[in-house]
Amino acid sequence: MGRFFICLCLQRILLPISLVLGCVLRQNGLSFIYLLLLLYNPIVPVATVTTITGHAGRYLKAVIFFTVVNAVAQFAFQIVLLSYPPYGSIVSPNCGQMERWFRYGGLVRLDMIDPLDAVRILAPEVVMLAVSILVLVVCRALNHRRSDDDQLLPVISSPTSDAEQITQRRKYSMLTILGKYIVLASLCLAGILRPSVLSGVYFLVFLGTMTSWALNRDLAKGFAVLCRLLLLPVTAHIITIYLYQMQWFQELLPRNAPIARYLGLTALQTTNCHDPRSGHISDEEWASFVSPLALVWLYFMLWYESNMLINAPVNQSANSSVIFTETTPLIRGRESVYRKHSSRARSLFQDSLGSVTIADVAEENIKLENVPEEGDGGELEDDNQPGLLEILLNGFIAITQLIAQSSYIGTNIIMMAWSITYHSWLT
Repeated sequence: MGRFFICLCLQRILLPISLVLGCVLRQNGLSFIYLLLLLYNPIVPVATVTTITGHAGRYLKAVIFFTVVNAVAQFAFQIVLLSYPPYGSIVSPNCGQMERWFRYGGLVRLDMIDPLDAVRILAPEVVMLAVSILVLVVCRALNHRRSDDDQLLPVISSPTSDAEQITQRRKYSMLTILGKYIVLASLCLAGILRPSVLSGVYFLVFLGTMTSWALNRDLAKGFAVLCRLLLLPVTAHIITIYLYQMQWFQELLPRNAPIARYLGLTALQTTNCHDPRSGHISDEEWASFVSPLALVWLYFMLWYESNMLINAPVNQSANSSVIFTETTPLIRGRESVYRKHSSRARSLFQDSLGSVTIADVAEENIKLENVPEEGDGGELEDDNQPGLLEILLNGFIAITQLIAQSSYIGTNIIMMAWSITYHSWLT
């Protein structure tokens, strides 16, 4: 579990942050490759013993390959400029046709350049090369299959006990429930930061989903399909905003044009032909700068939550035909860390409105744990100890339960404050 968590942090946190940094520092053809790798990141499974030699390993190698190609292209272009003296004559004058095409591709001259601009142009390759190699080396080292294990005969592992299966399903269910709240909050945030046609789609989906949830409808497979469908406009929105930061797109579609305003396209940086290598940050409001990051966050959350809902384990016993839903207890008979010495078990419920309840129920069923044999008492005691993730999830669910129980009072207070502050026929 510890190895998987390290690979998860490297592949899902460190590598995406580095890719985002490469896209934020500059907007050109070289960084557009990093944007495509970033959008492909949530599709790749976390590196394990099996996937490190498959999909995950190929992806990490592809990141290194494209980073090396970008670095070689930068180095080769400087050699070409030195080969035709004076240096930079083939890309003169500024904003000329030749200079524009090379600049859009990410190749610029480096003479008489501001040091900060030089760092902004060259840093993505340095950071990406170091991070991508680090992630691949660490993941391969943690998931290295020893040659001794390959020579051993395959051993049929004992089936997972019912208690372990219930614990795994419980953790999976808690993460899925948490993901629904995060996705809905991300949809709302992406919809209100920068009002536009596409943002209106996110906000309408948010309102429709919340209304459906309030009408006693479960957010299950249908919600997963909706998340997958939303990935198309979110992806197009991210790519369009990225391309709009280039000079040719801003000239093709001016910032004051109706289409640009309807689509919410904002020029976060402008190009000055006196020195086109220097990016001038525009004086837009803070929401315009946060909106692209919110879209990337929404993209990742949509992928993760849809995968969890689609690949959710079937909560159905082999000897029972009962179909489990969100109103069915997710676990029974497993004691929480907060009631270790109690004779009552705790059950996790989520009703159709999304409220999570941890209820105390009488422990009438036979415990799922096997009777320990001699010398196994310590091992059983360790298995009953909840992990850090379970403790954090229990705490989060307790907080959300408190918020859900007091939401009616909070809603009334907000409505009264709004009607007093803003006087109109509607309020």
